[in-house]
Amino acid sequence: MEITKRMQQLYFPLAGRSIRMPRMFEDEHLQRCLDEQKYLFILNRMVVQFDPFEPKFHYISSRVYQHINETKQFDVLRSTRHFGPMTFFFAWHRCIDDLLYDMVRRDYLQNAAELIALLYKLHDMEPNYKDILKQIDEIKPKEDLALKELEKELKRASKDVKEDIQSTIGKTQVDFELDDLCLPFIEDYISKHALKKVQLEVATQTIKEINGEKRQLFEGISKAHGVA
Repeated sequence: MEITKRMQQLYFPLAGRSIRMPRMFEDEHLQRCLDEQKYLFILNRMVVQFDPFEPKFHYISSRVYQHINETKQFDVLRSTRHFGPMTFFFAWHRCIDDLLYDMVRRDYLQNAAELIALLYKLHDMEPNYKDILKQIDEIKPKEDLALKELEKELKRASKDVKEDIQSTIGKTQVDFELDDLCLPFIEDYISKHALKKVQLEVATQTIKEINGEKRQLFEGISKAHGVA
């Protein structure tokens, strides 16, 4: 397999890939990159240099994910192609608590519920995860461009007020409905399976209080503007 890879690189070179393994992936240099928290640089270089079936691919990605879990720098990979594989790695190894805490603290409650559902699915733990995912899909608004254009024409003034309220609060009515759905599911995981219960319980209680205040403000402003 190694010879095949070298021959392919000689005759059909892949841009950015070296015939020999770059020195940055040697343990000494890799550790230095990790200490400098160059996670995205390492992972981007890794996916060019190695194929997913190679042991080195899994060794390097594992080192990066574990280091991120230690430093709690999850947001570095958020909105990148590496966030999903990292999440899968944590769920596969049953070590989601730190990432879950980060999601709850940042008020990504839907993502937190989906992370727990992934853990349940991979390890066949709780069958009710399918219900929560189905309910999330039912609450989330479907993309309907024609309906959006119609709303712009018929309810432009009301919509502008709603957007102002949403930008002020940082949440929509749908967001509050999703929070009400996801929080009990998250709390159930914490009570049954979490290893860092106290930390997660404090985080969920804090975010419940913050979102309660946001909802109260949201409803007050909406009522003042006469927005349903």
